[in-house]
Amino acid sequence: MLKNIIKKLIAYIFRPEYKFAKRGDKCFIGSNCIINSASIELGNHVSIGPNAVLYCIYKKIIFGNNVLLGPNVTMVNGDHNMRKIGVPIIDNNEKEASDDADIIIEDDVWIGANVTILKGVTVGRGAVIAAGAVVTRSIPPYCVSGGIPAHVLNIRFTIEQVKQHEGILYSEKDRMKDGQLQHLASFATK
Repeated sequence: MLKNIIKKLIAYIFRPEYKFAKRGDKCFIGSNCIINSASIELGNHVSIGPNAVLYCIYKKIIFGNNVLLGPNVTMVNGDHNMRKIGVPIIDNNEKEASDDADIIIEDDVWIGANVTILKGVTVGRGAVIAAGAVVTRSIPPYCVSGGIPAHVLNIRFTIEQVKQHEGILYSEKDRMKDGQLQHLASFATK
């Protein structure tokens, strides 16, 4: 038992120092993460759980404020070029513009354990991604999503609750507008 405690203490003390493109206040990075951090932007109060894998080479991964990632979350914002005839994928280092795209995680988002998010995805403000989901398309604000591939299961709050939540957290100019709220209402299950 003492050996395990010492091992964890050493791992904590000597954990890697990440150099992010931007790092806000109160950010926490869990243990055993694999992060290519030079193209990652963290807002304020971002918590990345243990064993996260965040890969980005040519594009960015951008986190808003108040974002929570559970353990074992993977984000990959690029693909290999698999269209070149006569060249094995492992040897093809040529990229096309469509091979990579930013991943954007907006404010107030919770991403559960073992979630995978792929290139070009935006997770809207206030959204929740259920554990184990594979997110291949953007998720609207305040939607709860899950599955493989991830799809909207319901909305997090009623529209009145969204208005109340936004009224507390955001200035009037930054709150969702009526058209956005009406669109959000279309995701509510009966």
